[in-house]
Amino acid sequence: MLLNTAKYKVAILDLGSNTSKLLVANRSEGEKVEAIFQKSLPCRILLDLNDHLSEPSLDRIIKTVSKLHFEAVRFNPARFFIVGTEALRNAKNSAVVRQKIFEKTGLRLKILTGKEEATGIAFGISSDPKLKNVDEFHAFDLGGGSMEIIEFSKSNLRITESLPLGAVTLTNQFISNPKLSLNEEETSSISQYISQCLKENITRENPCEILIGTGGSVVYLRKLHEFCNPLVSDGTTHAFTFKKSFIEDITKTICSLNILERGKAFHFLPEDRLDIIPSALITILEIMNFMEIDELTHSFHNLRFGIAANPEIMD
Repeated sequence: MLLNTAKYKVAILDLGSNTSKLLVANRSEGEKVEAIFQKSLPCRILLDLNDHLSEPSLDRIIKTVSKLHFEAVRFNPARFFIVGTEALRNAKNSAVVRQKIFEKTGLRLKILTGKEEATGIAFGISSDPKLKNVDEFHAFDLGGGSMEIIEFSKSNLRITESLPLGAVTLTNQFISNPKLSLNEEETSSISQYISQCLKENITRENPCEILIGTGGSVVYLRKLHEFCNPLVSDGTTHAFTFKKSFIEDITKTICSLNILERGKAFHFLPEDRLDIIPSALITILEIMNFMEIDELTHSFHNLRFGIAANPEIMD
């Protein structure tokens, strides 16, 4: 299909480990992406002890896909992609998901490898107009199941790694009761595990001058910042940045609260974030420590934008 020279609509449905997300966008010459419609629905994908999706999980996925597919077809996209990430990479019965999605929508689910996911995220960040003058950066995308690490230099991807450091993954692994506040042993264990995992798997080729974060957890970190600093405007042409000191303070506060207290103190946090936000914030701090940087830049341009900008990566 030759669609590279004219503007056309593309839809991307991303089945994440905690949330399923839809982007409908116009893609035009020069890989420019203009979002037309976006929607997210909670859909935590949990595997049993044998790494299989249960029937209730399968039903939940198909219902979520059906809702987002219905939203997307209203825009009559020229191309429609549906992708899965970490949780579906690990599911031994992912073929069942593929078949059910095809029967329901006619779409063929592509389960991305970790490197494919990281590459798509890098292309997404590169499509962000607020970062158009940035040609070298380090980045991470923090999802529910995994975290992708990227080093990008003058249009070259130097590092694309996917690590099992998602917020749901770490919460399940280290927090005995997510409804309670975190104790010192839990926070320390998470921090040490992340630090060790980064040291063992990531070798930086260049010092980190700019660290960019994407993913739902960074979006809610931004909402926390806006809530705590209501007079600070982000209506500029520049990318939004956080100081490490703010992230440290909000992490201590969040971890000290139980799940009911978190919900009352920060009413905008949805139910499917309240239990995993402590692990997510600890992870963000550890990646900043590893990169030896005191400022984090946020981009909304993620995997979905990367696929919209470069649909050939799906071929």
